[in-house]
Amino acid sequence: MAYKNGFQLALLAFVGGMPWPSVAGEMPEAPTLASLGVSAAHQRLVDDSLQMCGLFAETLFSDLDCGRAPISLYLRDIDVILNVEKARTTRSDPTIQFRKEGEWLLTSAHVVPIPIFVNVGVDDLMVAQIPSCDAYNEVVDGVTGAMLERLEREGSPRHSHATCTVLALHELFHTYQINQVRAGNIEDTNAQERAVDEGRRSMDDLLAEKRLLLDVLNAADAHTAREKLAAYFEIRAAHTAKLTPGEVSSEAYSEWQEGLATALEVLVADAALRQGWAPEHLDESGRESFLRDLKGLREARWRLARAPDAFLKRLGWNYELGFLKVFILEKWDPEWQRHVVAPAANLDELLNGILSRP
Repeated sequence: MAYKNGFQLALLAFVGGMPWPSVAGEMPEAPTLASLGVSAAHQRLVDDSLQMCGLFAETLFSDLDCGRAPISLYLRDIDVILNVEKARTTRSDPTIQFRKEGEWLLTSAHVVPIPIFVNVGVDDLMVAQIPSCDAYNEVVDGVTGAMLERLEREGSPRHSHATCTVLALHELFHTYQINQVRAGNIEDTNAQERAVDEGRRSMDDLLAEKRLLLDVLNAADAHTAREKLAAYFEIRAAHTAKLTPGEVSSEAYSEWQEGLATALEVLVADAALRQGWAPEHLDESGRESFLRDLKGLREARWRLARAPDAFLKRLGWNYELGFLKVFILEKWDPEWQRHVVAPAANLDELLNGILSRP
């Protein structure tokens, strides 16, 4: 999930050479994350998502370095931004209260107004917002309508430590996609919504595409897969002929961004389940719950993707069609990981390459 807010650029920077605030000329002790209100559970969530990302996601994508991802810890009154390495503001910025060079900074304003798992676009930089799981669940308990539809995208309106860990990993991966792979190329996702509102992109068309992609994924042999894929491209071309080039580009970008990150959730959950991996700080009961919840999340993702006659929400096709396309590539392209994170990667173009193979 991505959220673009160019107004809050200063919140992602530390001030080079800025002194600690002082009282009567004395230099106070630098605050710790705990003293700022970062709970032990919140810190474990961040640590576990980074460990899971390093153990399993980095084996799929060699250029991914989870430990370098900029992270925003949403607290009640402040944001703490981790892994900030470049000066991107002025010495007089009033939002900067403290900094600890190379590790984190503290700001007095929120980049996003609520504690949800989201990627925050600030100018050309994306930051993964990772709230505590408790804060996130409090938000889910109090929302309805469109925002609830967005939160239910994660598979369940309430989340455990395991599912919050995977949601955090999803956002960490977005920082890699946009900061490193696409270098700040954030498309206008509102273009797709306009196309739906104006009747030029219909749910019937999109569900027809989804059913054909499911046929491709379930094909028993390459010949059948190519036949179904050709049928998909035929109706896709007819549907997108009603869109502007910008809307087509925006849709392709969003399928790549959200579909790939959602597929990564399942691939990482699969790997962790095969190895029986759970964070070391959990006791035996906690380990069992963690692995059970990972399995439940994986099943929820596939259940949604395999539903032939529905999307979870109005603009959910970006996640679901992209998800299916990634797993088609995973099935039929032995080098899919390298191809899918090329700077100009387009899932349909990669799928079209399968058609041209003998």
